[in-house]
Amino acid sequence: MPIWKLNQGPSVEVASKNSSTAVCHVCYSSSSTRCSRCKAVYYCSGKCQIIHWRQGHKDECVEKKNSRAKKPAAAVAGEGNTNLKPFEISEEATKKDHEQNEERIRFLEEELKKYKNEVEQLKSERDKWEMQTSFVSKRLNSLMREYDEHKIAEDRERRKHDEHIHMLQNECAKLKQELKEERKDVKRLQSQKFVEALMAKRKVKEISEELANACRDVEYATARADNAENKWIMTKRELQEEKELVKLLKMECQETRQSVMRQVEEKELELANALKDVVAAKTCAICLTNEKDMAFGCGHMTCAECGITMSICPICRKQISSRLKLFPG
Repeated sequence: MPIWKLNQGPSVEVASKNSSTAVCHVCYSSSSTRCSRCKAVYYCSGKCQIIHWRQGHKDECVEKKNSRAKKPAAAVAGEGNTNLKPFEISEEATKKDHEQNEERIRFLEEELKKYKNEVEQLKSERDKWEMQTSFVSKRLNSLMREYDEHKIAEDRERRKHDEHIHMLQNECAKLKQELKEERKDVKRLQSQKFVEALMAKRKVKEISEELANACRDVEYATARADNAENKWIMTKRELQEEKELVKLLKMECQETRQSVMRQVEEKELELANALKDVVAAKTCAICLTNEKDMAFGCGHMTCAECGITMSICPICRKQISSRLKLFPG
């Protein structure tokens, strides 16, 4: 009875009692179910079959089904021969190991591509931060230029105000002298006619009004000078705040660069360790130099140089009944 289906593909069916030592093709744990189409690959659960189906078992399962359908009757009859069973078991085990190694290499290559894409994304983010810092620096330079121009204009206005104040002070001094002289004239003219005294008084009033106007102008000029100083102080504070913002942005850029470099180094170390594990799985466990190209009747493998000189399997310690030369690739 099928347990589940995926895209109208093969289901998982319970294996026979003879397959109690079967191993899951994905997680390598003990399994009691196998593919219902090719009946050659075992799985511990439906999740593992989904993973293997997406990794490429869909095409392999179809090929195995077609090859089994085209097999002649003589070959099918010969499969019942007990003398060929060790050869078929060893060949299937070597194929499984070879396919597992290839799948692991593909998986590692896909992870390497993902890590490279992540590194490229981090580089693009670093470029964005650098563009932002350059924009802020340009903006700061333009503000500094505007501040310098504003300062020069304020200095010019201040000079003009100072000159105007100096002129008003001179005029005030002249008016005071004139008032003094007119007062002297008034004293001199007190003995004269009353009409002339009234005329002198009117002139004094006019001069006092002019003095009042001059004092008002001086006060207005001082008020404008105070306003200009306040504006200069405000612009100076704004520039200091923008400088602090630029410093904070630079610190954030440095932190992001350091974090990106650390992540890249960690990913490179993980990939190097994974590749070492793959290479170690392909090498002989006896000499640790040659590749595994000879299989025994028990299913274990060594290189041809070490396998010829042995009579007992170095892994399971069973007597070697048969040897099979393999040609991987």
